[in-house]
Amino acid sequence: MDEGGAPNDSRLKLGPGGAGVDLIGTLPDSLLLQVLDRLGCDAAATRTSILSRRWRYLWARRLKVTFALPDVPYEGPDLISALPDDLLLQILGRLGSVRAAAPAICVSRRWRDLWTRLPKVTVALHDVPFGSLEAALGRAAAHPGACHYLLDIRVPGQVDRVYAGSLNSLLHAAAALSPLELRFTLPRDLTVSAANVSLPCFQRATHIELHARDLRLSPKHIGGLCFHSLESLSLSGCHINLETFIPRLGRLRRLCLSIINLVGMDNITIHSSSLEELVVDHKNRWTCLTSISVEAPVLKQLAMSFHAGSDVAVSILAPMMEKVSWRCLYTSFIYGLGLWGISEVGLKTAERHEQTDSQEEDASLQLPSVLVLSLHMCAQDLLSFPNAELGLVAEIDKHMVTDFSRLDLHLRTKGTLRSYY
Repeated sequence: MDEGGAPNDSRLKLGPGGAGVDLIGTLPDSLLLQVLDRLGCDAAATRTSILSRRWRYLWARRLKVTFALPDVPYEGPDLISALPDDLLLQILGRLGSVRAAAPAICVSRRWRDLWTRLPKVTVALHDVPFGSLEAALGRAAAHPGACHYLLDIRVPGQVDRVYAGSLNSLLHAAAALSPLELRFTLPRDLTVSAANVSLPCFQRATHIELHARDLRLSPKHIGGLCFHSLESLSLSGCHINLETFIPRLGRLRRLCLSIINLVGMDNITIHSSSLEELVVDHKNRWTCLTSISVEAPVLKQLAMSFHAGSDVAVSILAPMMEKVSWRCLYTSFIYGLGLWGISEVGLKTAERHEQTDSQEEDASLQLPSVLVLSLHMCAQDLLSFPNAELGLVAEIDKHMVTDFSRLDLHLRTKGTLRSYY
Protein backbone atom coordinates (compact mmCIF):
# COMPACT_ATOMS: atom_id res chain seq x y z
CA MET A 1 0.00 0.00 0.00
CA ASP A 2 1.25 3.53 -0.68
CA GLU A 3 2.59 5.97 1.83
CA GLY A 4 -0.26 7.43 3.81
CA GLY A 5 -2.38 4.35 3.16
CA ALA A 6 -4.48 2.34 5.53
CA PRO A 7 -2.97 1.80 8.98
CA ASN A 8 -2.68 -1.96 8.50
CA ASP A 9 0.32 -1.52 6.16
CA SER A 10 3.22 -3.54 7.62
CA ARG A 11 5.65 -3.52 4.71
CA LEU A 12 9.00 -1.75 4.76
CA LYS A 13 8.97 1.56 2.91
CA LEU A 14 12.24 3.41 2.64
CA GLY A 15 10.60 6.67 1.67
CA PRO A 16 8.92 9.08 4.06
CA GLY A 17 7.04 6.92 6.54
CA GLY A 18 3.99 7.21 8.69
CA ALA A 19 2.98 5.76 12.00
CA GLY A 20 3.18 2.00 12.32
CA VAL A 21 0.78 -0.54 13.76
CA ASP A 22 1.12 -2.31 17.12
CA LEU A 23 2.12 -5.57 15.43
CA ILE A 24 3.52 -7.04 18.66
CA GLY A 25 -0.01 -6.79 19.99
CA THR A 26 -1.13 -9.32 17.36
CA LEU A 27 1.09 -12.12 18.71
CA PRO A 28 -0.75 -14.97 20.49
CA ASP A 29 -0.66 -15.06 24.31
CA SER A 30 0.87 -18.51 24.33
CA LEU A 31 3.93 -17.28 22.47
CA LEU A 32 4.31 -14.17 24.65
CA LEU A 33 4.04 -16.23 27.85
CA GLN A 34 6.68 -18.61 26.53
CA VAL A 35 9.05 -15.66 26.10
CA LEU A 36 8.33 -14.39 29.63
CA ASP A 37 8.81 -17.81 31.20
CA ARG A 38 12.26 -18.12 29.66
CA LEU A 39 13.34 -14.83 31.21
CA GLY A 40 13.51 -16.57 34.60
CA CYS A 41 12.04 -13.95 36.96
CA ASP A 42 9.35 -11.32 36.99
CA ALA A 43 11.84 -8.53 37.63
CA ALA A 44 12.97 -8.99 34.04
CA ALA A 45 9.48 -9.90 32.75
CA THR A 46 7.83 -6.73 34.00
CA ARG A 47 10.28 -4.63 32.01
CA THR A 48 8.77 -6.04 28.80
CA SER A 49 5.65 -3.94 29.39
CA ILE A 50 7.33 -1.17 27.39
CA LEU A 51 7.17 -3.27 24.21
CA SER A 52 3.41 -3.17 23.72
CA ARG A 53 0.18 -2.69 25.60
CA ARG A 54 -0.42 -6.42 25.25
CA TRP A 55 2.68 -7.07 27.43
CA ARG A 56 1.57 -4.69 30.23
CA TYR A 57 -0.09 -7.21 32.54
CA LEU A 58 0.92 -10.43 30.84
CA TRP A 59 3.67 -11.14 33.38
CA ALA A 60 0.97 -11.62 36.07
CA ARG A 61 -0.31 -14.71 34.24
CA ARG A 62 2.96 -16.64 34.62
CA LEU A 63 2.59 -19.90 36.53
CA LYS A 64 5.77 -19.35 38.50
CA VAL A 65 6.21 -15.90 40.05
CA THR A 66 9.58 -14.84 41.51
CA PHE A 67 10.46 -11.32 42.53
CA ALA A 68 13.76 -9.76 43.47
CA LEU A 69 13.78 -7.40 46.42
CA PRO A 70 12.77 -3.91 45.23
CA ASP A 71 15.73 -2.23 46.94
CA VAL A 72 18.24 -4.65 45.42
CA PRO A 73 19.07 -3.90 41.77
CA TYR A 74 19.04 -6.85 39.40
CA GLU A 75 22.61 -7.69 38.45
CA GLY A 76 22.08 -11.14 37.01
CA PRO A 77 22.81 -12.33 33.49
CA ASP A 78 21.05 -10.95 30.41
CA LEU A 79 18.28 -13.55 30.37
CA ILE A 80 16.83 -12.35 27.08
CA SER A 81 20.17 -13.05 25.45
CA ALA A 82 19.85 -16.65 26.59
CA LEU A 83 16.79 -17.22 24.41
CA PRO A 84 17.46 -19.39 21.32
CA ASP A 85 17.69 -17.67 17.94
CA ASP A 86 14.81 -19.63 16.46
CA LEU A 87 12.44 -18.29 19.12
CA LEU A 88 13.63 -14.70 18.65
CA LEU A 89 13.32 -14.99 14.86
CA GLN A 90 9.81 -16.38 15.28
CA ILE A 91 8.83 -13.29 17.25
CA LEU A 92 10.40 -10.89 14.77
CA GLY A 93 8.93 -12.77 11.81
CA ARG A 94 5.41 -12.33 13.16
CA LEU A 95 5.86 -8.58 13.25
CA GLY A 96 5.60 -8.64 9.46
CA SER A 97 8.19 -6.05 8.44
CA VAL A 98 11.66 -4.69 9.09
CA ARG A 99 10.17 -1.36 10.16
CA ALA A 100 8.47 -3.09 13.10
CA ALA A 101 11.32 -5.53 13.81
CA ALA A 102 14.26 -3.11 13.84
CA PRO A 103 13.24 -1.27 17.08
CA ALA A 104 13.58 -4.59 18.94
CA ILE A 105 17.29 -3.83 19.30
CA CYS A 106 16.42 -1.96 22.51
CA VAL A 107 15.35 -5.22 24.18
CA SER A 108 18.78 -6.81 24.26
CA ARG A 109 22.15 -6.80 22.53
CA ARG A 110 21.23 -10.18 21.05
CA TRP A 111 18.46 -8.49 19.06
CA ARG A 112 20.77 -5.90 17.52
CA ASP A 113 21.44 -7.64 14.20
CA LEU A 114 18.91 -10.42 14.47
CA TRP A 115 16.36 -8.68 12.25
CA THR A 116 18.76 -8.97 9.30
CA ARG A 117 18.25 -12.75 9.44
CA LEU A 118 14.51 -12.60 8.92
CA PRO A 119 13.46 -15.20 6.31
CA LYS A 120 11.13 -12.77 4.54
CA VAL A 121 11.87 -9.08 4.08
CA THR A 122 9.56 -6.99 1.90
CA VAL A 123 10.94 -3.76 0.45
CA ALA A 124 8.18 -1.61 -1.05
CA LEU A 125 9.22 1.64 -2.72
CA HIS A 126 6.03 3.37 -3.76
CA ASP A 127 5.91 7.00 -4.85
CA VAL A 128 9.58 7.59 -3.99
CA PRO A 129 11.01 10.18 -6.45
CA PHE A 130 12.95 8.57 -9.27
CA GLY A 131 16.15 10.36 -8.30
CA SER A 132 15.97 8.94 -4.75
CA LEU A 133 15.20 5.33 -5.62
CA GLU A 134 18.78 4.15 -6.09
CA ALA A 135 19.86 5.61 -2.73
CA ALA A 136 16.88 3.93 -1.05
CA LEU A 137 17.89 0.59 -2.54
CA GLY A 138 21.43 1.18 -1.30
CA ARG A 139 20.14 1.58 2.26
CA ALA A 140 18.23 -1.67 1.95
CA ALA A 141 21.33 -3.44 0.63
CA ALA A 142 23.40 -2.20 3.58
CA HIS A 143 22.39 -5.34 5.49
CA PRO A 144 23.69 -8.19 3.30
CA GLY A 145 22.45 -10.85 5.71
CA ALA A 146 18.80 -10.03 5.06
CA CYS A 147 16.79 -12.25 2.76
CA HIS A 148 14.79 -9.89 0.56
CA TYR A 149 11.64 -11.78 -0.27
CA LEU A 150 9.76 -9.19 -2.34
CA LEU A 151 11.12 -6.04 -3.95
CA ASP A 152 8.25 -3.85 -5.13
CA ILE A 153 9.26 -0.65 -6.97
CA ARG A 154 6.61 1.69 -8.35
CA VAL A 155 8.00 4.83 -9.97
CA PRO A 156 5.69 7.85 -9.49
CA GLY A 157 4.58 9.93 -12.44
CA GLN A 158 6.68 12.96 -11.48
CA VAL A 159 8.96 12.90 -14.53
CA ASP A 160 8.06 12.40 -18.19
CA ARG A 161 11.45 11.21 -19.49
CA VAL A 162 14.45 9.28 -18.15
CA TYR A 163 17.63 8.12 -19.83
CA ALA A 164 18.39 4.46 -20.34
CA GLY A 165 21.60 4.82 -18.31
CA SER A 166 19.69 5.96 -15.22
CA LEU A 167 17.28 3.06 -15.56
CA ASN A 168 20.20 0.66 -16.04
CA SER A 169 21.76 1.85 -12.80
CA LEU A 170 18.46 1.53 -10.93
CA LEU A 171 17.85 -2.04 -12.09
CA HIS A 172 21.41 -3.05 -11.15
CA ALA A 173 20.84 -1.60 -7.67
CA ALA A 174 17.69 -3.69 -7.43
CA ALA A 175 19.57 -6.81 -8.52
CA ALA A 176 22.10 -6.23 -5.72
CA LEU A 177 19.38 -7.10 -3.20
CA SER A 178 18.87 -10.55 -4.84
CA PRO A 179 15.11 -10.60 -4.22
CA LEU A 180 13.07 -13.76 -4.52
CA GLU A 181 10.30 -11.76 -6.20
CA LEU A 182 10.58 -8.54 -8.21
CA ARG A 183 7.77 -6.19 -9.17
CA PHE A 184 8.89 -3.13 -11.16
CA THR A 185 6.38 -0.60 -12.51
CA LEU A 186 6.98 2.51 -14.60
CA PRO A 187 4.19 5.04 -15.23
CA ARG A 188 2.46 4.83 -18.60
CA ASP A 189 3.40 8.39 -19.55
CA LEU A 190 7.12 7.91 -18.82
CA THR A 191 9.37 7.86 -21.90
CA VAL A 192 12.71 6.04 -21.82
CA SER A 193 15.43 7.10 -24.27
CA ALA A 194 15.69 4.92 -27.37
CA ALA A 195 18.74 2.95 -26.19
CA ASN A 196 18.14 -0.56 -24.87
CA VAL A 197 17.95 -0.99 -21.11
CA SER A 198 20.13 -3.78 -19.73
CA LEU A 199 18.20 -6.28 -17.64
CA PRO A 200 20.69 -7.49 -15.00
CA CYS A 201 20.89 -10.94 -13.46
CA PHE A 202 18.33 -11.88 -10.81
CA GLN A 203 19.74 -15.28 -9.92
CA ARG A 204 17.45 -15.98 -6.94
CA ALA A 205 14.24 -14.54 -8.37
CA THR A 206 11.42 -17.02 -8.91
CA HIS A 207 8.84 -14.40 -9.95
CA ILE A 208 9.40 -11.21 -11.99
CA GLU A 209 6.85 -8.61 -13.10
CA LEU A 210 7.86 -5.68 -15.32
CA HIS A 211 5.28 -3.07 -16.29
CA ALA A 212 6.13 -0.15 -18.58
CA ARG A 213 5.32 1.53 -21.88
CA ASP A 214 7.58 0.72 -24.83
CA LEU A 215 10.55 -0.34 -22.69
CA ARG A 216 13.30 -2.06 -24.70
CA LEU A 217 15.12 -4.66 -22.64
CA SER A 218 18.36 -6.48 -23.34
CA PRO A 219 18.83 -9.35 -20.83
CA LYS A 220 22.31 -10.25 -19.66
CA HIS A 221 23.59 -13.75 -20.21
CA ILE A 222 26.47 -15.00 -18.07
CA GLY A 223 26.94 -18.75 -18.13
CA GLY A 224 23.20 -19.39 -18.20
CA LEU A 225 22.86 -18.55 -14.46
CA CYS A 226 21.18 -15.15 -14.66
CA PHE A 227 17.59 -16.33 -14.36
CA HIS A 228 18.03 -20.01 -13.54
CA SER A 229 15.47 -19.88 -10.67
CA LEU A 230 12.75 -18.01 -12.58
CA GLU A 231 9.39 -19.80 -12.62
CA SER A 232 6.96 -16.99 -13.42
CA LEU A 233 7.50 -14.02 -15.75
CA SER A 234 5.05 -11.21 -16.52
CA LEU A 235 5.93 -8.50 -19.06
CA SER A 236 3.71 -5.56 -19.93
CA GLY A 237 4.77 -3.01 -22.53
CA CYS A 238 8.29 -4.43 -22.77
CA HIS A 239 10.32 -5.13 -25.91
CA ILE A 240 12.42 -8.26 -25.50
CA ASN A 241 13.76 -10.93 -27.84
CA LEU A 242 11.53 -13.82 -26.79
CA GLU A 243 13.08 -16.21 -29.29
CA THR A 244 16.49 -16.09 -27.58
CA PHE A 245 15.47 -15.22 -24.01
CA ILE A 246 12.75 -17.76 -23.20
CA PRO A 247 14.79 -20.92 -24.00
CA ARG A 248 17.33 -19.81 -21.36
CA LEU A 249 14.68 -20.00 -18.61
CA GLY A 250 14.90 -23.70 -17.80
CA ARG A 251 12.43 -23.55 -14.88
CA LEU A 252 9.85 -21.20 -16.35
CA ARG A 253 6.31 -22.44 -15.68
CA ARG A 254 4.16 -19.37 -16.38
CA LEU A 255 4.62 -16.61 -18.95
CA CYS A 256 2.29 -13.61 -19.27
CA LEU A 257 2.76 -11.04 -22.05
CA SER A 258 0.78 -7.85 -22.47
CA ILE A 259 1.75 -6.12 -25.70
CA ILE A 260 0.57 -2.52 -25.47
CA ASN A 261 1.61 0.17 -27.99
CA LEU A 262 4.72 -1.76 -29.00
CA VAL A 263 5.73 -0.74 -32.51
CA GLY A 264 7.67 -3.49 -34.26
CA MET A 265 6.50 -6.30 -31.96
CA ASP A 266 4.82 -8.10 -34.85
CA ASN A 267 5.89 -11.69 -34.20
CA ILE A 268 5.88 -13.96 -31.16
CA THR A 269 8.23 -16.93 -30.93
CA ILE A 270 8.14 -18.92 -27.70
CA HIS A 271 10.01 -22.20 -27.40
CA SER A 272 10.18 -23.68 -23.92
CA SER A 273 10.60 -27.19 -22.56
CA SER A 274 9.18 -26.30 -19.11
CA LEU A 275 6.36 -23.83 -19.81
CA GLU A 276 2.94 -24.93 -18.52
CA GLU A 277 0.86 -21.75 -18.85
CA LEU A 278 1.04 -19.04 -21.52
CA VAL A 279 -1.02 -15.84 -21.59
CA VAL A 280 -0.64 -13.32 -24.45
CA ASP A 281 -2.74 -10.18 -24.73
CA HIS A 282 -1.96 -8.19 -27.88
CA LYS A 283 -3.80 -4.89 -27.46
CA ASN A 284 -2.22 -2.88 -30.26
CA ARG A 285 -4.40 -2.99 -33.35
CA TRP A 286 -1.98 -0.71 -35.21
CA THR A 287 0.83 -3.26 -35.02
CA CYS A 288 -0.70 -6.53 -36.12
CA LEU A 289 0.93 -9.88 -35.58
CA THR A 290 2.34 -11.58 -38.64
CA SER A 291 3.80 -14.71 -37.05
CA ILE A 292 3.04 -16.86 -33.98
CA SER A 293 5.23 -19.82 -33.13
CA VAL A 294 4.81 -21.76 -29.88
CA GLU A 295 6.65 -24.98 -29.07
CA ALA A 296 5.97 -26.14 -25.53
CA PRO A 297 5.73 -29.91 -25.00
CA VAL A 298 4.29 -29.64 -21.46
CA LEU A 299 2.05 -26.61 -22.01
CA LYS A 300 -1.37 -27.15 -20.40
CA GLN A 301 -3.07 -23.74 -20.60
CA LEU A 302 -2.98 -21.26 -23.47
CA ALA A 303 -4.78 -17.91 -23.58
CA MET A 304 -4.05 -15.67 -26.56
CA SER A 305 -5.79 -12.59 -27.92
CA PHE A 306 -4.29 -10.66 -30.84
CA HIS A 307 -4.96 -8.50 -33.91
CA ALA A 308 -4.21 -9.62 -37.46
CA GLY A 309 -4.15 -7.27 -40.42
CA SER A 310 -3.21 -9.64 -43.22
CA ASP A 311 -2.08 -13.22 -43.53
CA VAL A 312 -0.73 -14.42 -40.18
CA ALA A 313 1.42 -17.55 -39.86
CA VAL A 314 0.41 -19.71 -36.89
CA SER A 315 2.34 -22.71 -35.55
CA ILE A 316 1.34 -24.23 -32.20
CA LEU A 317 3.02 -27.41 -30.93
CA ALA A 318 1.58 -28.26 -27.51
CA PRO A 319 0.51 -31.92 -27.31
CA MET A 320 -0.36 -31.75 -23.58
CA MET A 321 -2.67 -28.73 -23.81
CA GLU A 322 -5.85 -29.08 -21.73
CA LYS A 323 -7.35 -25.59 -21.76
CA VAL A 324 -7.32 -23.01 -24.55
CA SER A 325 -8.72 -19.53 -25.07
CA TRP A 326 -7.92 -18.17 -28.53
CA ARG A 327 -9.11 -14.91 -30.09
CA CYS A 328 -7.99 -13.44 -33.41
CA LEU A 329 -9.43 -10.05 -34.39
CA TYR A 330 -9.03 -8.90 -38.00
CA THR A 331 -8.50 -5.20 -38.63
CA SER A 332 -9.99 -5.53 -42.12
CA PHE A 333 -12.08 -8.01 -44.09
CA ILE A 334 -9.57 -10.39 -45.67
CA TYR A 335 -11.55 -13.60 -45.75
CA GLY A 336 -15.25 -14.17 -46.11
CA LEU A 337 -18.06 -16.05 -47.75
CA GLY A 338 -20.52 -14.39 -50.05
CA LEU A 339 -21.55 -11.09 -48.48
CA TRP A 340 -20.09 -12.02 -45.13
CA GLY A 341 -16.62 -10.92 -44.14
CA ILE A 342 -14.99 -12.53 -41.15
CA SER A 343 -13.98 -10.13 -38.34
CA GLU A 344 -13.06 -12.53 -35.54
CA VAL A 345 -12.19 -16.18 -34.98
CA GLY A 346 -12.28 -17.68 -31.52
CA LEU A 347 -11.64 -21.06 -29.97
CA LYS A 348 -12.11 -21.93 -26.33
CA THR A 349 -12.44 -24.87 -24.00
CA ALA A 350 -15.81 -25.19 -22.30
CA GLU A 351 -17.01 -27.54 -19.61
CA ARG A 352 -19.88 -29.83 -20.54
CA HIS A 353 -22.44 -30.90 -17.93
CA GLU A 354 -25.17 -33.48 -18.35
CA GLN A 355 -28.00 -34.01 -15.90
CA THR A 356 -28.40 -37.56 -14.59
CA ASP A 357 -31.61 -39.40 -13.77
CA SER A 358 -30.35 -40.31 -10.30
CA GLN A 359 -29.35 -36.77 -9.39
CA GLU A 360 -29.87 -35.58 -5.83
CA GLU A 361 -30.72 -31.93 -5.26
CA ASP A 362 -29.55 -30.64 -8.61
CA ALA A 363 -26.36 -32.69 -8.73
CA SER A 364 -24.73 -33.14 -12.13
CA LEU A 365 -22.12 -35.30 -13.77
CA GLN A 366 -19.21 -33.37 -15.27
CA LEU A 367 -18.17 -34.75 -18.64
CA PRO A 368 -14.92 -34.05 -20.50
CA SER A 369 -14.49 -30.50 -21.77
CA VAL A 370 -15.32 -29.61 -25.38
CA LEU A 371 -13.96 -27.13 -27.92
CA VAL A 372 -16.20 -24.28 -29.02
CA LEU A 373 -15.50 -22.46 -32.30
CA SER A 374 -16.88 -18.93 -32.59
CA LEU A 375 -17.07 -16.90 -35.81
CA HIS A 376 -17.96 -13.21 -36.01
CA MET A 377 -18.98 -12.09 -39.52
CA CYS A 378 -20.21 -8.78 -40.87
CA ALA A 379 -22.34 -8.16 -43.95
CA GLN A 380 -20.72 -5.93 -46.58
CA ASP A 381 -21.35 -5.41 -50.29
CA LEU A 382 -18.16 -3.67 -51.42
CA LEU A 383 -15.76 -6.61 -51.38
CA SER A 384 -15.61 -9.94 -53.13
CA PHE A 385 -13.66 -12.96 -51.91
CA PRO A 386 -12.09 -15.12 -54.63
CA ASN A 387 -12.17 -18.82 -53.79
CA ALA A 388 -14.16 -17.75 -50.75
CA GLU A 389 -15.03 -21.19 -49.40
CA LEU A 390 -11.51 -22.63 -49.69
CA GLY A 391 -9.92 -19.49 -48.32
CA LEU A 392 -12.26 -19.32 -45.32
CA VAL A 393 -11.76 -22.99 -44.45
CA ALA A 394 -7.98 -22.67 -44.70
CA GLU A 395 -8.00 -19.57 -42.48
CA ILE A 396 -10.10 -21.26 -39.81
CA ASP A 397 -7.92 -24.38 -39.87
CA LYS A 398 -4.89 -22.20 -39.22
CA HIS A 399 -6.23 -21.32 -35.77
CA MET A 400 -5.72 -24.83 -34.35
CA VAL A 401 -9.24 -25.81 -35.41
CA THR A 402 -8.97 -29.51 -36.25
CA ASP A 403 -12.06 -30.64 -34.39
CA PHE A 404 -14.75 -28.82 -32.44
CA SER A 405 -18.01 -29.80 -30.76
CA ARG A 406 -19.97 -26.56 -31.03
CA LEU A 407 -20.17 -23.57 -33.36
CA ASP A 408 -21.15 -20.10 -32.15
CA LEU A 409 -21.99 -17.92 -35.16
CA HIS A 410 -22.40 -14.15 -34.74
CA LEU A 411 -23.75 -12.22 -37.76
CA ARG A 412 -23.93 -8.45 -37.91
CA THR A 413 -25.90 -6.48 -40.51
CA LYS A 414 -25.77 -2.68 -40.30
CA GLY A 415 -25.97 -2.43 -36.53
CA THR A 416 -28.02 -5.58 -35.96
CA LEU A 417 -26.31 -8.54 -34.33
CA ARG A 418 -27.70 -12.06 -34.59
CA SER A 419 -26.11 -14.96 -32.76
CA TYR A 420 -26.61 -18.66 -33.48
CA TYR A 421 -25.38 -21.52 -31.30
